[in-house]
Amino acid sequence: MKQRIYLTLSLFFTLFVATGCGSGSEEPAASEAPAAETMADSTEAAATDMADAAEEAVEEATEDMMAEADEAMDDMGDSAMAAAEEMVEEAADDMAPAESASASAGGACDLSIEVGDALKFSTNTLSAPSSCDQVTVTLTHTGNLPATAMGHNWVLMPASAVTDVATAGMGAGAANNYLPDDDRIVAATTIIGGGESASVTFSLSDLEAGTEYAYVCTFPGHWSVMRGTFTIA
Repeated sequence: MKQRIYLTLSLFFTLFVATGCGSGSEEPAASEAPAAETMADSTEAAATDMADAAEEAVEEATEDMMAEADEAMDDMGDSAMAAAEEMVEEAADDMAPAESASASAGGACDLSIEVGDALKFSTNTLSAPSSCDQVTVTLTHTGNLPATAMGHNWVLMPASAVTDVATAGMGAGAANNYLPDDDRIVAATTIIGGGESASVTFSLSDLEAGTEYAYVCTFPGHWSVMRGTFTIA
């Protein structure tokens, strides 16, 4: 009898334990599914946040690069404009001496030109307006040497006559200001030395249309380098 009771209790206990353990083993399985799903959602959210952050960083970097590029282009444009303005100013400065020689304080018909203790005119171009009835050219010697050592004059003639007139001028001598008797000479000053000046006045009607005119110094040995062009504006 006792054995039957023990057997019954043993079976009951075994059944109880089996039932309890079975229900206990199923609960973790049921709880693992929500946890895994939660982790998947968290991972996906984190990945989305990282992608959004990366995209935002790329956009900001692109905007910064574009802004820097625009600023660099503006700086280059400003530099180019400044360089162009400087070039224009330098060109204007280079042209200033010729303009002052063409129109002195006495008016557009009064021209001035200088020489010194060197074989060089202050300008190699002179021009007078066609409206001038007469033109006066004043030559000033700014050097110190006397006329016998470094004398200069200003002689106007057709460019084609320069060699003939200048060569003949050497034979004319200092007493004649190294000027030969040649009808092709339009105008000429006397020979001057340091600190001296001389002027000559002539009519533009004495110049032939279509002819190129030149001025030189006929002091011996000077004419080959001391020469310039004269034009009517």
